[in-house]
Amino acid sequence: MVLSRWAGHPWRLPAVAGVALAVSYFSFALPVLNFVALVPLLAWIDANLDGDWRLWRRGGAVFG
Repeated sequence: MVLSRWAGHPWRLPAVAGVALAVSYFSFALPVLNFVALVPLLAWIDANLDGDWRLWRRGGAVFG
């Protein structure tokens, strides 16, 4: 998977997902883009299921 290389980094995929989600709200014609913007965050969550709570806190703060 292309995202697996970035999934080990503590904040890259949550940052990409946060920016993509913010940008997707500008296109009111395609609301499906809002759900597609969450794919990087879901890939990061899947790769870091065994992570420490600090990793999860950092990822959530960067996504937000």
